[in-house]
Amino acid sequence: MTTLKKIFRLILLTTASTILILPAILINLILAFSYTARSCCLASLSTFWAKCCCRALAINAKADGQFKKETHGFIVSNHISYTDIFVIASMLPCAFLSKEDVRRWPIIGLLSILAGTVFIDRSSKSGIPSAIKGLNRKLNAGLNVVVFPEGTTSDSTDVLPFKSSFFELPLIMDCPIVPVSIRYSAPLPEDAKNIVAWHGNEPFLRHFWRLLGCKTISVNVYFSPQLSHSDKHNGQTRKELAMLAHETVRARYKNISA
Repeated sequence: MTTLKKIFRLILLTTASTILILPAILINLILAFSYTARSCCLASLSTFWAKCCCRALAINAKADGQFKKETHGFIVSNHISYTDIFVIASMLPCAFLSKEDVRRWPIIGLLSILAGTVFIDRSSKSGIPSAIKGLNRKLNAGLNVVVFPEGTTSDSTDVLPFKSSFFELPLIMDCPIVPVSIRYSAPLPEDAKNIVAWHGNEPFLRHFWRLLGCKTISVNVYFSPQLSHSDKHNGQTRKELAMLAHETVRARYKNISA
């Protein structure tokens, strides 16, 4: 794709993101004293923004498996790139868990804050308990919460082991765990699995510029059956839940046609 077309896509993304800043600010101000209403409105706005981003990047997302728009639960997914956020948010009203340093990213950081993203500071002992509390509030507000338990992005060849820390929340709330498997593909000669995957120490801007050059990206988002559980009934631990969720996500990921 020519540089001119890349710049055009970049302008579309920047414009869409900038235009939505004002509505997000107004929602936060007007509904400042109603956490549930504010969270739901921001989630709807985020869904619209995510659809715009997918369209600008020519990402064609297909929901498969047990997908339902009324899904409500603790969504755990493999993590390949920042585009995973656009893809999932375009399908469901949800709140994401993100690392603390995203707050400082240009535009994206501001949008994340305004959208009600829950941040985690892994360098602090209180980071995980604080994040769990934030996710708990989102669930009680009626939103899905989305966590990427790998803790980082992969190179797309496999699903990394899941960290068990955040599986404490679905145990406490006895809410369903929704395993989600994301896999990207693109028409030849582009190898989208490599183009989309953002991992290692690759600079964000270099990867993003390359992504802008991908003519089209297809992504299959497979929703596996919910993992029902209760610590009162079967005594599952968060580590066991993390392993079960990982096995489910990985097995389906391996079976999705690339």
